[in-house]
Amino acid sequence: MTHPGPEPPGSRPPPRDRPVLSVGLRAEFEDRLLDERERSRDRLDPRMDERSSDRITEIDRALVRLRDHPERYGACERCGTGIDLQRLQVVPWARHCGEHVDAPDYP
Repeated sequence: MTHPGPEPPGSRPPPRDRPVLSVGLRAEFEDRLLDERERSRDRLDPRMDERSSDRITEIDRALVRLRDHPERYGACERCGTGIDLQRLQVVPWARHCGEHVDAPDYP
């Protein structure tokens, strides 16, 4: 009997530890995301500069993950590793762990 080899690079990352968010902590992150979205919109120039627009998009995506797919919130989109809770507290829309911090979501 032949055993399958390892999955090719780029396939689904294995599940890794990530912060387990209590209902209260989820509500706190949701509040932070909503506040940051409002602040970002308030700072927008009528021409809607690209950086501010991108941040609002990232915040909206984080809200969707947090509300609709809480199992995805707090996991790095590149490797599946849990995003450090301190990083999420500073950048609640973060999509990547510290190793992949070069991603555009880093302020």
